[in-house]
Amino acid sequence: MKIICEDQTVADIDIPNHLSHIGVMLSGGMDSSLMLFLILKEMLNLEKSIILTVFNVPKAHSKTQSRKIVNFLEKEFSISINLTYIGDITLPHNKIINVPVGYILDNKLVERVYSGINKNPPFEFPNVTAPKRRPSNSVIPDNLSFPFIRLYKTHILEIYKKFNILKLADLTHSCEMQVNNIRCNMCFHCYERAWAYKELNLIDNGE
Repeated sequence: MKIICEDQTVADIDIPNHLSHIGVMLSGGMDSSLMLFLILKEMLNLEKSIILTVFNVPKAHSKTQSRKIVNFLEKEFSISINLTYIGDITLPHNKIINVPVGYILDNKLVERVYSGINKNPPFEFPNVTAPKRRPSNSVIPDNLSFPFIRLYKTHILEIYKKFNILKLADLTHSCEMQVNNIRCNMCFHCYERAWAYKELNLIDNGE
């Protein structure tokens, strides 16, 4: 499935025919939740049935949000989704995904892992440090897939709108510093999310 954004940036959701078991990393954020939706959408077009395992690192808020996302998508697609908790929640944020993905692939739990990692905005936000994300021109092994690697958060939100699933976006979280389900509005992820909604002139009803 090729998704072409308004500026012609392309996201390619590809599940090769030789795969029989794939995984999706789900944090409960906007990017990974959209990735799971699109993978489920693409699975409807496959000529054969395959197994899908959804992996979550069960940090307190991520665990709660991921379950909300899975519940929503189970109703949307009338299916049951295998949500599996994995990883060390004590790891720093920059390792919280890389380490579990390595474990999944090294132990052959699935044949390919899909991640919603995308590009940082084309500018810097004041007084915050952007996370290090995989360069869009990096070499990616066959057992990993980053369909959003050339997309900004604005593209991600545009795709939500294109598929008429802004209600799913409302269930997602971005802030890593939440207290009592209230975002801090001061971290990189809060700034990035606010920027995307402002650029698309949409109202953010999420957390």
